[in-house]
Formats: sequence, C-alpha cells, structure tokens
Amino acid sequence: MSPWLASIADRLTRDVLCSTPARLTGKNIVEINDEEFCEDPASEAARTAWKISMSTICAVVVVVSSVGVIVYRLRVRMYHRSVALYTVASPLESNAK
Repeated sequence: MSPWLASIADRLTRDVLCSTPARLTGKNIVEINDEEFCEDPASEAARTAWKISMSTICAVVVVVSSVGVIVYRLRVRMYHRSVALYTVASPLESNAK
C-alpha cells in the first residue's frame, strides 16, 4: 500500500472498496497487501504459458533439424556406398573385356 494511503487509513470512516481491476473488485483497498495490489496473476500466467510454449517450439525445431541432418548424412553415405558397389562389380565392364 502506498505511504499516503497508509497515513490516512486510520481516519477513514468507511471501507474503500475497489471497483477495478476485476481481480480486486469488492476488496477493501486498505486490507490489500503490496503483492496482491501490484502483481496481476493473469499476466503472470500468460508469461509462464509463453515461456513453456516457446521452449517447446524450440525443442521441436532442434529435434526436427537434428533428424534432418542425420537423415541427410546417412543418405549421402549410402549413396556413395551403392555407387562404389556398382562401379566395382559392373557386369558391363566384365563383358567388354
């Protein structure tokens, strides 16, 4: 609570009730603590959801990229191996000699 409100809180004759924001509607402003007054749980939940979703997306991108690189590397290695087999034991070359 701000210092000026704390200084006049004992002189208030009636409760001062919040009308906005919705999370504080109907609460006595003098009884609200600093944490509840300053922090919005909805924005905190949105921030947490954003962090979780971004970390999940980044993890998926890393995994898909890794799989793509692995498949590409295996494809090149297998292509070279099959070309070497066909060039070594080619039936056309044995007939030509």
